[in-house]
Amino acid sequence: MLALSVGIAYDSNVEAAIAAIRAGLATLDGLSQARPILVGIDSFDDSAITLGIRCWVLTRRFHELKYASNLRIHESLRSAGVAIPFPQREVRMLNS
Repeated sequence: MLALSVGIAYDSNVEAAIAAIRAGLATLDGLSQARPILVGIDSFDDSAITLGIRCWVLTRRFHELKYASNLRIHESLRSAGVAIPFPQREVRMLNS
């Protein structure tokens, strides 16, 4: 099983992001057609809603398909206009 995750911005359309990921991965050669691709909200983190992705691949192609899947997820989210945020911290300096 290939277990991936990606964070999306809190103001993103979650349903559209999930649909984009499913559609993008559905055409990737090498993922199992016998088991469905699972995509859903995995967690609510500080800077992003983390989506979990689970799909089945042949062990001998594991890393090849992991990298190809990550690229496809990135392309699918970009095409759907879904932002992948980066962690941010706001630091305030107070005079004592």
